[in-house]
Amino acid sequence: MTRSVTVVLHAVAMAAVVALGLAFGSVFAEPKSEAPVGSAVIVRDGSLWQVLLPPDKKHHHGSDKANNDSAQPAPVELLRLGDHLVTRITVSSRGDLVLIETDRGVHWAGLVRSNSRHAAFPGQDDPAVGGPTASAVRTSRGAEVPSGLQDGKSHMTELPACAGRAYWAPDGRSVACFDSKRNIVVHRLTATVQTAIHSTARGPHLAFLDSDRLVVSDLRGLWAVSIDRPHDRTLLAPHVPDGDMLVSPDGSRAVAVVGEGEKNALYVFRLDGKGIKRRLLAGAVPVEWSRNSEWVLAQMGRRACMVRARGGQYKCWRGFRAVAIAPDGSHILMARKLKHGDRSNKTRYDLFRGRRDGVKSEWPRVISRSVAGPAAWLPH
Repeated sequence: MTRSVTVVLHAVAMAAVVALGLAFGSVFAEPKSEAPVGSAVIVRDGSLWQVLLPPDKKHHHGSDKANNDSAQPAPVELLRLGDHLVTRITVSSRGDLVLIETDRGVHWAGLVRSNSRHAAFPGQDDPAVGGPTASAVRTSRGAEVPSGLQDGKSHMTELPACAGRAYWAPDGRSVACFDSKRNIVVHRLTATVQTAIHSTARGPHLAFLDSDRLVVSDLRGLWAVSIDRPHDRTLLAPHVPDGDMLVSPDGSRAVAVVGEGEKNALYVFRLDGKGIKRRLLAGAVPVEWSRNSEWVLAQMGRRACMVRARGGQYKCWRGFRAVAIAPDGSHILMARKLKHGDRSNKTRYDLFRGRRDGVKSEWPRVISRSVAGPAAWLPH
């Protein structure tokens, strides 16, 4: 009897030692290498670059570690821009085409991206040395779209008649914009062909509802208009926003500035013909939707903010300019203006990444320094 009890106690003790060993082993074990959380397109030194975004790092107590870690991913050069002054860049939903808005108009180009999720990380050869060699990107249908990287020279294609901001269609194959007379122009981009469809629909607001219909406004409200049949209209909301408006990628909702002066606010409403508004943020301007249509990036004074489109949750970083949001709304890119520009006296920014998780707005992580400002998140 005594011997059996001793055996049992010995077994229990051994199990406890093993459990403690596993516990301490998990604490002191070397962390596994993690994949980046995504990649972004940035503008720096007269070129477009792809930069991989390293994963968030934490201490075992949960606090951020090395938010300003100098070990940043090495960028990969995608497209040389020359002396164009870039004001905004946006990437198609497929991630193979980019819109480049400059002081000389709107241009588009294909992207040849780094397929390796680790190739551009420190400690390995920089793929940017010598420049990319591919000259075209193959789409899912087998068609080739010019990449703009032939012999290291830029081959951007201009979108004629675009005067101001341009908007992607959800399928990433059409672009809409206003011309100088406020007529709507839709450019359909195929392999090497660019066709334009002109519409007399006018109004201060423009967006895609889906790949075949636009959202336009007049004094009576917001309307869905067929691209091929501009006279076919459906009421989406019986009111007109007072400021900037963005339609969600799934076409179900819109966010817009309502009110004027100090009383304006960012509202969300469904495009269901009723358009019942719900307030999100006071004094904010929409910048971009997440691709899952759940989160909105906004600028609220001197703060870069992300807010849940259904309301009730938001997070802001003071002293930053909102730039881009991750497809799943998990992170945002934001810029902070440098006190001194470069040698040509051009304004430059440091680019940061902030994460949605956590209650406090911890200091964001540096992604790239001395960039031109515009950036876009690349879909996976």
